[in-house]
Amino acid sequence: MTKRKLLLRMYDLLIIFTVYISMIEFYHAINSAHISFSMIVICTLIIASVYMVLYEIFGIYRTVWRYATQTDYFKLLISSVLAGAIIAPLLELILEQSVTTGIIIGDFISLLILMSIRMMYNIFEMRKRAEGEKETKRTLIVGGGWTAKNLLPQLMSRTSEYTPLGFVDDDKEIRGRNISGLPVLGTTSDIPKICREHSIKTIIFAIPSINTENERRIMKLCFQSGCELKRLPHIDDIINRKNLYSEIKAVKIEDLLGREQLKFEDKNVSALIKGRVVLITGGGGSIGSELSRQIAKYAPKRLLIIDNYENNAYSIQQELIREYGKKLLINVEIFSVCDRKRMEIFFDKYKPNIVFHAAAHKHVPFMETTPEQAIKNNVGGTLTCAETACKYGVSKFIMISTDKAVRPTNIMGASKRICEKTIRCVAKSENCNTEFAAVRFGNVLGSNGSVIPLFKSQIKKGGPLTVTDKNVIRYFMTIPEAVSLVMEAGSLARGNEVFILDMGDPMKIVDLAENLIRLSGYIPYKDIDIVFTGLRPGEKMYEELLLQSEEVTTTESNKIYIGKQKPFDEQLFRIDIDTILEYAHNNEIPKVMEMIKKMVTSFDHAKNDKNTKNKNIKK
Repeated sequence: MTKRKLLLRMYDLLIIFTVYISMIEFYHAINSAHISFSMIVICTLIIASVYMVLYEIFGIYRTVWRYATQTDYFKLLISSVLAGAIIAPLLELILEQSVTTGIIIGDFISLLILMSIRMMYNIFEMRKRAEGEKETKRTLIVGGGWTAKNLLPQLMSRTSEYTPLGFVDDDKEIRGRNISGLPVLGTTSDIPKICREHSIKTIIFAIPSINTENERRIMKLCFQSGCELKRLPHIDDIINRKNLYSEIKAVKIEDLLGREQLKFEDKNVSALIKGRVVLITGGGGSIGSELSRQIAKYAPKRLLIIDNYENNAYSIQQELIREYGKKLLINVEIFSVCDRKRMEIFFDKYKPNIVFHAAAHKHVPFMETTPEQAIKNNVGGTLTCAETACKYGVSKFIMISTDKAVRPTNIMGASKRICEKTIRCVAKSENCNTEFAAVRFGNVLGSNGSVIPLFKSQIKKGGPLTVTDKNVIRYFMTIPEAVSLVMEAGSLARGNEVFILDMGDPMKIVDLAENLIRLSGYIPYKDIDIVFTGLRPGEKMYEELLLQSEEVTTTESNKIYIGKQKPFDEQLFRIDIDTILEYAHNNEIPKVMEMIKKMVTSFDHAKNDKNTKNKNIKK
């Protein structure tokens, strides 16, 4: 029992005793009778026992009175009336006199005082909150463990924007009990019901060590409530931190990936990066900038960034300078990866040991209208970077690929499949000792041009959200996961591999849209609508990570696999690369399309697979 609740019981009993004994003494004085001290003690024990038992049964001390409702005051009324009805015959029997009138009067007066004090306290707290700078949010805490208990005092401080009303927890031992003065209102299955009954505005998810399956189940229940959802980070990130309040974050859409976040071998990456000169092409983009951030942590000898968009390049350069200052040698230059002469000058000057090739055109609809640009930049840029890497003795070259390169139905995916085969051709060049590898993964949440920033922008404008088709399915990963995979692939690369991430089950885009609407505090199709616009040119209903002809072998990482590549005539393909690049530079689009079909035999640009079913996808 908390000190606050103990004091409240003592105040209540003092008021009840004072009123009751006064009424009984007054009644006996009128009748010229006297009550002995021993009788007063017995009466006091009976009154205390009856009131406390009934108040516990009706949950009077589990009520947070500053947020009391009419139901709470009704419970106080009923329990007090029942107490008087039980006490009256008991005292008459003990005192051997009629005291019913005194009991009724005492019961009424004590109830009036108790209720008045609670109502005055409620009104005072309401006014105090109204006079504050900001309105607090009625809050439900998910979890009743150590984290929630230590978070509670910070939530209840005057500077907090939250007003916690109680907890939910699936531990049977604490159901119906109190944690630091607040009640455990039910289990996680009761979240939607509790939120309705208590007018909850915000839910704080305070179980940092929960497994993924239960986390998804509970979050879905939180979404059903329509409340704003916040959470604490993973247990590893909050150990030894006293100020848990500052760790409360908005739930991010990547929390709903349906699998645990990818962890990679830190020691492998450290051995790859430390003391090396590392180049990132496209270093200002979503993947490239995250590569820059993570690589910088491993103390490279020098970090090199190439990008043809100066704003992004400047942004990541300044971020790294602020973070590392003179501890990190960083050189950023603005030019196209297709500029062979400038590339050779750059390589000759800085002599990079490792290249992460992230520069590419990735926007599917744009590449459909300008296929020659996809070939010029993606294929031409990859060929230029790869051959320059060979010429200047780069030890490892890691190319960023995509799941859209598998049985492509769009120009972007086909160009990336050509890029995968291009680095294999270059690797077979005479006197080339560079180890080449490609990393193939699905959609990256939050990257430039991805669906999440678009959805957020549409929600901000009040909707509707646009989804191409209600059955469109994609594999998803976070930007840090994608970069982790690329970096570890670099440490595992021994030459001519295509690394593939075990990305778990794919997700429907419409599910992401609905969940993001709920995360924003709205109800899908009611507050914000979702409209289906139809597949865009080149888009598929689902993506794959493997060609049918590819076999999979495992690596020392349980989340990364290697797709065994089907052999092809590298010499003939190298000639085809020169041919398609010539057509692209001459803007001969029909000939470019013919060459793509020749070089990527699985390319089916005209395919309409709206009704195609992927047997490997779990429904």
